[in-house]
This record gives sequence, structure tokens and C-alpha cells, in this order.
Amino acid sequence: MEKRTFVNKFEGLFVFPAYCLGIIGLTGLAGDTASSLFQCYWALSVVAAFVTKVAKIDISCRFDFILYNIINWVLVIITKLLLPEWSFIKLLITIVSALILYKLVSTSFYFAPNPTGPYGAGFRDIVIKGETTPSVTIFYPIDIQEYQQNVENPNKTPKYVLDGEDELEGVPKLIPILRQLFDGNIVESISDNPIIRLALRDDALYQMRAIKSGTLHKDFQLGHKKQTPVIFSHGLCGRRADHHAAGVLLASYGCIVYIPNHTDGSATVYKDHNVTPPRTVHVNMYDPVTNTDSNGVKYEQDEFRRKLLNHRIKDIGVILDYIKNESIKEFKHIDLDKLAAMGQSMGGMTAIEMAKVFHNDFKICAVNDAYIRARYKDMLANEDYYISQPLLMINSEKFDYSRFVAEYDQKTIREKFFNTCMKKNGGIGYNIRIKDSGHSSSIDGTLFKPYFGELINSCGKAENVGERCQEIYHTFIAFLHKNSFLPVEFSMEKCSHIS
Repeated sequence: MEKRTFVNKFEGLFVFPAYCLGIIGLTGLAGDTASSLFQCYWALSVVAAFVTKVAKIDISCRFDFILYNIINWVLVIITKLLLPEWSFIKLLITIVSALILYKLVSTSFYFAPNPTGPYGAGFRDIVIKGETTPSVTIFYPIDIQEYQQNVENPNKTPKYVLDGEDELEGVPKLIPILRQLFDGNIVESISDNPIIRLALRDDALYQMRAIKSGTLHKDFQLGHKKQTPVIFSHGLCGRRADHHAAGVLLASYGCIVYIPNHTDGSATVYKDHNVTPPRTVHVNMYDPVTNTDSNGVKYEQDEFRRKLLNHRIKDIGVILDYIKNESIKEFKHIDLDKLAAMGQSMGGMTAIEMAKVFHNDFKICAVNDAYIRARYKDMLANEDYYISQPLLMINSEKFDYSRFVAEYDQKTIREKFFNTCMKKNGGIGYNIRIKDSGHSSSIDGTLFKPYFGELINSCGKAENVGERCQEIYHTFIAFLHKNSFLPVEFSMEKCSHIS
């Protein structure tokens, strides 16, 4: 992963620690409490929106999104200056915080995934219509020179926010699950903060590191080699963009990677294309206190998770049909005998389930920090629930001990499941724990906001986020190579976990 600083200081305002300290400084202009600042901000946001509209500013693009917020804050400051309640202490706090803000912004960073294999990564985004209608991002191998010539051009690469404003509206809706998943005390203190909700919208600032409609590499056009097909499933409150780092890295070693937005209600947002016009559906959250979902329907949590999992398998069936009947025509040489199931968190459980349900199609399975709530009782009760394919299970240091899985011994149950699978498949597999990692160490949002991830305990140290993410996906790639599933060579020196 490439560690990058922000191109200009204004972009860095959206890095979490700098943003928070900026808020502390501006609170000095607001009066006695931060709440008065928030109220002023949201009241004046209407004015800022009007200004950007009159000026024909598109706030979905990188610079104009920043400009929108600059206009808003300028209005806040002017308003407060016109109604001054200054004191020496307030002025001092503001000046000191502004200096700290500048220092942090000037040294802030994020991580950009780049290919480590012989190919670059191309990109398609499609909607597949069937029993369900998942939006699916496809990453595939292209010429590395074409990749390098175009990857820094924002007109040649897709925005990270693939579904625009609908997706940005969905991101803050995932905050309630943070209370369950990560550090409860910290999350409680930030989750209702409107500024944090705004900061989460900074996903609009990033571009994917793949080339829109790039030309499939000639190795796979001419049939000299066949692409290894991978279906990669996202986790709860996730989206297909969350794992573009996985897509880029896997494509660089000759894989064609299909990453859907699941239509079970667990995605940040998805579009239901079975109705006209398409209906936007945001994440359906489960509340373990009231045992209800976002629609007020009562479920036991195990029942709710199984319902999601069963629906996700319908998505996988639709994608499988598409690969066999349509994608094979466009991308020509795809090796259907090497189809891989992959996923993270709930997506890891989905990968296991798809390997079990479609056992004649999937030949190998690799999961990262699988959230097994939907099937933990089946895994615990007997040895009838297993998969016979080669299996890689990667586990983080922290997830097994989060209160999200506190009701059952996830670590022990996952180990039991892995051992059962090894008995059934002749011992072809690895069960690995990655040091200095958390549940979100392989998710793109953590690459973009490493300090935020460290703060809520969803990853390891911020400085190491890029290294951990690459370590996880290199382990996936090494596992494919070990079982002769890659069309090109992979240096096993890049992975210390597979021998």
C-alpha cells in the first residue's frame, strides 16, 4: 500500500483527528457550548447549499465538496463575529487549536492500494437482473502500462462513492452498529455528533485505483492464460466499494473479481431494479435491545442473521448465472474450474455458505474475520455443517473479544468449524491470526481514515493499516497460488503465513 499525504491542506480537513481539533478550535467562536456551534452550522448549511447551487457547484466532486464546507464555516464565523461574546480564553483556545489543526493536516495521510502483481486493474460496474438485482463491481487484469498512465487521472478512474448522494446518505446510518462492534465508550461519545456524521461523508473525496473500462490484457484475450474468477462478499453495513483494495490486488495476479452490493438490506445502500424507477434501499439495522429491525419487525437475532444470509445466497446464484452465461462472453477466457469464494465479516460467512450451497461451482474458499452468527449453532452442534473445499480462515486480534460477539465463544466455534473442515477435505487449509489487526483492517474506509479506525478500535495502529491490509490480501493470493489457482507466479516471500 502506498502511504500518501493530502494534495492540499483543505483536503486534509476531513482526516478525523484534524477535523475534531478544528471543531474544538471553532468552538471558541461559538459561545459557551459546542451545541450552539452545531446548531449554527446546520442552520447556515441551508444558506451554504443555496450559495453552492447558485454558483452551480457540484458538491459531489472532490474540490467542490470541500468548497461547500468552507463556505459553510465562513458563514458560521461571520455570524459569530457579528454577535461577539469574546473573551481572552476563547481567543487563545481558537488560535492554539488552529495551529494544532494546521500541523495535523499538514502531516495527515491515507493509504492507496496499488497492484503488486504483473497486471494493472480494470473496472466495470454493472447491474445484474434476476431473482435479485445486485449492483456488481468487476475488477480484471489490464496492461500495467495502461494502468500507470491513467491511474492518477480522475476522469479515468471511478469515484469511490459509486452510488452518489444515496450512498453518502447511507453511510451515517451505520453508526449504531459501531456501538456493538467496536469500543463502546468511545463510540457512544461520537455517534450522535453531527460533525462526525458530516466527516463520514468524506468518502466523496476519493477515487478508486482502477481504470474505467480498461482493456483486458492480451494474455486473456488471446487465451494464453485464463482468469481466476472470484466472488467477494462484503460485511454488514458494507458495500462493494469497501473492498476495492482486494479487487485491485487480486486482479494484478490475473483474477477477475466480482464484488456485489448485497440486496438483503445489509448494504449501506442498494438499488432495487425490479421496480421502475429503481428504488433506493438503505441499510436495515438490527437492534439487539428491542429485537427489532429498522422497520420495527421483531426477530430473534439468530433468525435475523439467517434471513440475511439466505437472501445473500440468492444474490450469489444470480451472479453465478451471469458469470457462466454473460461474463464469459465479454471477458472470454475465465477458468470456471477455479472459482473462488471470498468475503469479510458477514461476507466471510457468506463465502462459507456459498461454498457449501454451490459446492459443485466453488473450488476454494478464503475468508477474513468471518462473522458466524447466522450459523454458529450449526457449527457448534455437530460436524454436519462444513465445506470440503480448501479453506483459508484469517482472524484479527480483536474481533473475537468485541461485545458484538460476546453472547457466544466465536473464537472456539470458528476453530471447531475449521477443524471439522480439515477432517473432511484432507487437511487442506490454514487458520491464521494477523497481529496488530482489527475487524476493519482490510476495509477501504480504514485505509482512508486510519486514525478513525484506531480511535474506535476497529484496526491496529494507524501507521500500520496499509501494511496489515496488504498482508491480509497477500495471504489470500498466496493461498490461491499454493493450490495452483493463479495464472501467474506469486513470490511466497510476500507472505509469511503460507508455506
